[in-house]
Amino acid sequence: MVKVDKSICKGCGACVNVCPAGAIQVVDGTAVVDGSKCVECGRCIGACPYGAISFPASESKSAFPGGYTPPLGGGAFGRGRGGGFGRGRGRGMGRGRGRGFFR
Repeated sequence: MVKVDKSICKGCGACVNVCPAGAIQVVDGTAVVDGSKCVECGRCIGACPYGAISFPASESKSAFPGGYTPPLGGGAFGRGRGGGFGRGRGRGMGRGRGRGFFR
């Protein structure tokens, strides 16, 4: 669940407007997150102009199991050193191999 730092929150409501689950309300001038509704999408974090909303460090999710972090620069599909889309490795639509109709 996201955490709201009440000492930073100004109660502007920017997070309320972007929450797809309707899990945030402004109560007494600060945002309050309903943990039973929160889907942890992170939209509120990006919407807060004061930086008052965050994921607690111990609860931040990794896209990979076991907290694995892939090495940087892996390219598309983990081929390493680039090899991703648009690298021009094949012949593509070039001149071809034969002489063809037009010389």
